[in-house]
Amino acid sequence: HNPQYPQKSQYRSAIWVKNESERTFAMAQIERMKNQHHGFGDPEKQRKMYVDVEEVAPFYRAEEYHQDYLKKRKGGSGSWSRGKKR
Repeated sequence: HNPQYPQKSQYRSAIWVKNESERTFAMAQIERMKNQHHGFGDPEKQRKMYVDVEEVAPFYRAEEYHQDYLKKRKGGSGSWSRGKKR
């Protein structure tokens, strides 16, 4: 999904970090993305980014029927934009 649009919590963009050094790097990358193509420090022209930076936590793989969801559906190519298939 596009991190420029707010999402429900289960679909949000996130970066998981192990330490302060990784957090600093992640935050710098988010700022770089905000300024990419335009903005360059001007808050009025920056892109909004909805990306959470969180501490690493245990990861639990979803049930098999959730894996490769779009591939398992007829015509599911995985290319979606704002709810419309490309």
